[in-house]
Amino acid sequence: MWIRFENIQYVYFFFSRLKDTQDQLCTVTKELIEVKQDRGNQELKWSIEKNKMLHNLELCRERLGENYPSVSGFAVSGSGRSLKQKSSQQLCAEIDSLKVR
Repeated sequence: MWIRFENIQYVYFFFSRLKDTQDQLCTVTKELIEVKQDRGNQELKWSIEKNKMLHNLELCRERLGENYPSVSGFAVSGSGRSLKQKSSQQLCAEIDSLKVR
């Protein structure tokens, strides 16, 4: 069986295209793995930072005692039974006292 020269050229052409495609696939796969690892590292850093902030928030609440200011300017006790109005000056003073500590 004789192989024609044109057929050999076609085989070589498609073989080289296949090799290029495999190389590109390998490169893209490596890049994808790196991106996923970077994203995972970023999520881990975010999670650590979030936990630190939550811990600091708990410390602030403990320093203020059971009563701590809410967004509306009312001090809400831990049980939620009593509401008493605090002035913005009182709230600022409490926040400033936390900064000093």
